[in-house]
Amino acid sequence: MENSHPAIIERDMWELVQVEMKRRDNLGAKYSATDIFSSKLVCSDCGGFYGKKKWHSNTAYERFVYQYNSKFQKGKCRCQTPHLTEAEIKEKFIEAYNLTIEDKERITNDLKEVINLLTDTTELEKGIEQINAELSVVVELAAKTIKENSKSNEDSIDYENKYQSLVNGMKH
Repeated sequence: MENSHPAIIERDMWELVQVEMKRRDNLGAKYSATDIFSSKLVCSDCGGFYGKKKWHSNTAYERFVYQYNSKFQKGKCRCQTPHLTEAEIKEKFIEAYNLTIEDKERITNDLKEVINLLTDTTELEKGIEQINAELSVVVELAAKTIKENSKSNEDSIDYENKYQSLVNGMKH
């Protein structure tokens, strides 16, 4: 049942979440977001996800690395992709990020233009002014109709019809 109560979240946000859930379902593997890189790093050999693993647990050599989740499972692909440390991943991200923003000024100007387009409320304000002007006219006419009815012996059905016509005009 739709539209039976006020929405808890906006419809647009709900639809975006549905798209993301469908995307995750189509990944063919369990989606995990236990840390910043989970389900975001993909094996270049087979397309599977990398996950965070603890090596040398409870020893002086203990450390965390990211490696293909099924790298050592029997019957699974034996990919040759290396394990990565968090520092290596961050370094590669910064390199990639810097490559994409070599033209920072152009990108910044483009983003400012998009922000201006998305936040320009001039047309909305004009529409609000027009609706307010129309509403003022209707309110004035309704008040005039009420005043005329109070001074005349007009049939109450005729008055009610006039009044409802004005009120219905406000709703549209």
